[in-house]
Amino acid sequence: MPTDRRRWEGIGRRTVWVLLLLALAAPAPAAGENPPERPAAPFRVLFSNDATNITSCTSPWNPTHGPFREEYLLASVDETADRGVDVHMLQPGLGWVPWWQSEVYPMADHAALVKQVGRRLSSWEKYVLGGGDLVRTFVRRCRKRDLTPFVSLRLNDGHHIFRHYRMDDPQKREAAMAACRFYHEHPEYRMGPGTEGYDWYPFVLDWRHAAVRDYTFRLIEELCRNYDLAGLELDFMRHPKYFRLDRTTAEERSAILTGFVRRVRRTLDATAKPGSYRWLCVRVPPYVETHAAVGIDLEAFAEAGVDMVNLGPHYFTVMTSEVARVRRMLPKRVRLYHEVHYAVAVGPPAEVDGEKTRTVRRTIPQQFYTAAHLTYARGGDGVSTFNFHYYRGARDVFGTPQEPPFEVLSRLGDPDWLSRQPQHYALGRTGSRILEDAQAHTARAFRSNVVQGEPVHLALDMAPPEGGWRDGGRLRVQATRPLGGSRWQAALNGTPLEPTDDVSEPYPNPYPVALGDPSHYRAWLVPAGLCRPGTNRIDLTMTRGKPVRLCYLDLAIR
Repeated sequence: MPTDRRRWEGIGRRTVWVLLLLALAAPAPAAGENPPERPAAPFRVLFSNDATNITSCTSPWNPTHGPFREEYLLASVDETADRGVDVHMLQPGLGWVPWWQSEVYPMADHAALVKQVGRRLSSWEKYVLGGGDLVRTFVRRCRKRDLTPFVSLRLNDGHHIFRHYRMDDPQKREAAMAACRFYHEHPEYRMGPGTEGYDWYPFVLDWRHAAVRDYTFRLIEELCRNYDLAGLELDFMRHPKYFRLDRTTAEERSAILTGFVRRVRRTLDATAKPGSYRWLCVRVPPYVETHAAVGIDLEAFAEAGVDMVNLGPHYFTVMTSEVARVRRMLPKRVRLYHEVHYAVAVGPPAEVDGEKTRTVRRTIPQQFYTAAHLTYARGGDGVSTFNFHYYRGARDVFGTPQEPPFEVLSRLGDPDWLSRQPQHYALGRTGSRILEDAQAHTARAFRSNVVQGEPVHLALDMAPPEGGWRDGGRLRVQATRPLGGSRWQAALNGTPLEPTDDVSEPYPNPYPVALGDPSHYRAWLVPAGLCRPGTNRIDLTMTRGKPVRLCYLDLAIR
């Protein structure tokens, strides 16, 4: 028996070496050459629909946060039609429990688990249990309204799930609509105590285990086989934690995620209708330095068949992303998008019913246009939106619900028009460690107090409009509390700026949330000639006053 085993092991090793040599000998496409079977995506504007906004946000069709109904999903698709949107992406749930008619994990099986753990079915689960299918309904509506239907699948979402499984008292457990039977029955696959990052990361699954990847892949394969999707987005941003850093190397992480992407690409190709092509998009962090820890290798992803890269700043409109750097990493065929969000910064806390609550400053149209112009100027091919519906108010955000500015969508795909618009650059506190750890050079000013006599240095990426900056503008900073009699100085690219008492909003702002009052601001005039294409350095110094936290900075200029 030992002799037979050694003989078979030797045959196995020889086979591996033969296959490896054959692979190395196969001709590779020349650098920059586009394989004919992988056309470039023609899309400019992507719109992401997280589905859960339908019940968590007020809206014209659901003004009271009522339970899910199919007509609400139809309405959420209809409101993006005829508005310049090319691709509508649906996130059918949190990636664990399929909100479609699934054989991989039938809703009846999930309903039994829900009863077992002691909670009630959500309206979404009841809909699917009763025969409803979000994906089928969504795809049909998109086709009818001339929208390109994608599904965006969250690959390791930590929302809600940790709040359920870390609670010892069942009465305190949140309704964990994320938890599926696979998750529930395999605690050995969770990251576990000591995991780096957010407090929910110990509760997400460790992608070292093939069984974890296989569960998600089977859901993807089912979507590809059973639905008329034009494309699929793999959402690595919900949430960007797939491995323990103390258990894997960067090479191992990259190999595992690239292998998964390649597997999905093959499935998309195998299930496409004759003569049609299915697009593969990845949603990834906007800072390359964070990618190795996650396991993301964009160059390897491109070789594995990714068509579209979507840089997602997690939750906020951010104008410091590395669009230009990522563009240089990718073949021309691979289209590059940058996300804009409903929020631009966390503002001063507000008092509601005697308690302080978090406030979020909304992104105004001029900031959408500026962020989109900057994306195109840095080599991006289009713009995507995320959490766009949340102008309508979510349960954890203070402020009167208002309708999203749907009118901006028709402009985000027009680089020429965008290049002629007045500009409104912004930096701010996001409260997101995912973002702020990556952009520490920018975030530090918003994380720590500004102290008298200690300068704060910020970098602002700017792209001139068509014809250059002509009229000059105004720089403002906002603090989390009144600035009182404190004194401040500011300089742009080494030149001191002249202060001004005008701290008003530079453009119409229909969203009076997190704006504070004039006592929270300081402002300076900015001559047009001081601005540079590319990185602009802003130096702020409090020359007199008590320590204070800044939450927002903007520069409006024409």
